Parts: sequence; C-alpha cells; structure tokens
Amino acid sequence: MKLVKITILSIVIIIVGIISISYVTTESNMIEEIEENPSEQINQLIEWDSDKLFKVLVDPNDIILFEGKSVPLKATYGLKSELKEIYDEIGVFDQEIKPLVIIPTFTASAYAPFGFYDYYNERCGEECLTTKIISEDKLDYKSSANGVKILNLLGYDSITDLELHKNPNILNDYKKLLFYIMNMFQKLCLMH
Repeated sequence: MKLVKITILSIVIIIVGIISISYVTTESNMIEEIEENPSEQINQLIEWDSDKLFKVLVDPNDIILFEGKSVPLKATYGLKSELKEIYDEIGVFDQEIKPLVIIPTFTASAYAPFGFYDYYNERCGEECLTTKIISEDKLDYKSSANGVKILNLLGYDSITDLELHKNPNILNDYKKLLFYIMNMFQKLCLMH
C-alpha cells in the first residue's frame, strides 16, 4: 500500500509539472471566459483548463500572450469535490505524523536572475555569487512552486530550506521528507 501511495504521489507531481508548463489556450478562449462573467472584478480568479486533476485558478492580470497563446504566469490550485476519493488516497489529511516537504529556496535563488547559475554560465561577474534568498511566495516553476502548492492542498507539512537551516532539529518531528531537487529535470527524492 505504501508503494502504491508513493507511486500515485509521484504521478501527481509529474502531472503538476506538466500542468505548470502546459497552461496554454487560445486568447479567444480566455476572452470568452472573461466575457461570460462581466460583472466579476478584474482581480477575481477564473478557472483555467478545468479537465485537470486539480482546479487551476488564474488572475486575469497574470495572463500574458506568448507566441499567440494566452499563458498564465502563476496559478492557485483547489481540490475538486468529485475527486475526493483520489485525494484521500494520495493525501495525508488524517495522518498523525505527516511527511515534511522541504521547499527549495536556496536552489530557487541560485537559478534566479543574477544568481549562482548566471555566474556559472558567465552571464555576470562575482556580484552574482552573493544574492538574496528568495521567499516562498516568490518561487516560480523552476523551483516547483506548483508542486509545493499541490502538496500543501493534499495535507503535507512544508518548510523552506532556509527555515530548516535555522532549525535543523525540526527533522526530529518527521519520519519522511520530500525534497525537490533541480537538475536538468526535476525529480522527487523520498527519504525514509
């Protein structure tokens, strides 16, 4: 049963990765969605690509036109009531001791503009070796922000790697850790 849960969770994370890269629709579809709800304020969220495993909600102000298609820059996620059984199977809502997700703010900072990887790729000088660590709310797809949001929806506890660095003893409260690691491809490592 444990292996099945890990497999399903891995599939969900892969789906979330695909969702975060493939939010593409035609501009006319986006305009139709907004025209159907003209009384809504511009800062209200609209549902985006509703045939996915999770509700994907987007602020119209966060949508850009890229190569002729509308693409959201960021999204908020929600659970669908009709998929409660699936969420119960892959979530950890009722577990007394939940896995802890480590949010990769150090990695995200290294990949951010004028971060370590810009220095490594010779896009900037030594000034890129000292950068501010970005906050959790500034994460983007490069640091699996969507995956973190989904895991939080499914009941997983989370902490940034900066918070962990400041308080490593918090690991004593957990039996399982989930890390997101950025390489050429994102991968999930489950540590027991």
